[in-house]
Amino acid sequence: MWRQSNDSLSLSLSYLNILLSKSPRTSSSARTSARNQATNMATSIRVAQLCIVMVLVLGLCSTMVQARRGSVNLCPGSASRGTCTGPINCFRADPVCGANGVTYGCGCPEAACARVRVVKLGAC
Repeated sequence: MWRQSNDSLSLSLSYLNILLSKSPRTSSSARTSARNQATNMATSIRVAQLCIVMVLVLGLCSTMVQARRGSVNLCPGSASRGTCTGPINCFRADPVCGANGVTYGCGCPEAACARVRVVKLGAC
């Protein structure tokens, strides 16, 4: 994207220079003014591109901060949330850490039974 817009900008500046150099009625100050306007336009485009990149980076950073705060449940597919009637049969240990600081040894199903959001895979 950057290379393509810079190439097209270079082509338009080159085209402008060719037109200005071939025009018999164009004075030196008019050529300089046109070149300055083209340069200002090129600078504005580059600043706009930089602003767009900065917004994207800030959005990514805020998403990462939200994930660090623990607002994301690492076991979102646990459909049996709070509907457990008895103990969970745990065939292999798969500990997860709940938002309440308790380690659930049988993993996501046990945390879902306790209605606790999982914030870390593994023991607390």
